[in-house]
Order: sequence, then structure tokens, then C-alpha cells
Amino acid sequence: MAAGAPQGGVRVTPAALLLALLVLSVVALLSVAGLRVRWVRKREPAVVSVTLTATCPECGDSKTFTLDGAAVESWRAGMHAQRAFPELNAEDRERLISGFCPPCWDELWPDESNDVEWGEEA
Repeated sequence: MAAGAPQGGVRVTPAALLLALLVLSVVALLSVAGLRVRWVRKREPAVVSVTLTATCPECGDSKTFTLDGAAVESWRAGMHAQRAFPELNAEDRERLISGFCPPCWDELWPDESNDVEWGEEA
């Protein structure tokens, strides 16, 4: 290791050292002038949970979801439910979007996997 090189690999650039000295000088001048310096730490936004209830318009069955508030805001602002709520399965996401419960969904829109594919003859 070269002489004078800091151990642990931390290097302080001259610009960072100058900035630190400038900040300390300002704090010292304010203290001499009788002013107190308060260091304010920026707080992280609080995690807010939102409770949504989806009621099926066909049968009236309801299901309640407790979701991250930021995810709900993103969804309401236009983000796709798949991206906003990756922790939910497809049925729960559809229930949030349309309100329909899985049995009513299946009754109203039956599985179309047996239908004729494009370009095939019936």
C-alpha cells in the first residue's frame, strides 16, 4: 500500500474536504453570532395502508383488501393493476378492477378455451 493512502480504501477528494470545511465554518460563525444551528433530518414518508372493499355487482358478495397506499395511488393514477399489486393473484386483481367475484365472472364469461381458433374451420 502506498504511503499516505488511507486504510479501508476511503478517499476524500479535495472538493469534499473544502465543502466540509465550508459547512463547519458557517456553523462556527453562526454559533459565535449567538444563533443556534438545528440539523433537520428528512423523514421518510410513512407507509400507509388502504382498505378497499370490492362488492360483486351480480351477487353482492364482497371481499376486503388491505393494500399499500402508494400502490393504490399509482393504480388510481393509471398504473396497471398487475404492476401496482404484484402480490395479488389474477382473480383478486380482476375483482378490484371489475368487482365481479370468480363464480359470477365464470358464469358471465365462460371459459373460451374450447372455442375455434382464428383461421380454423368449425
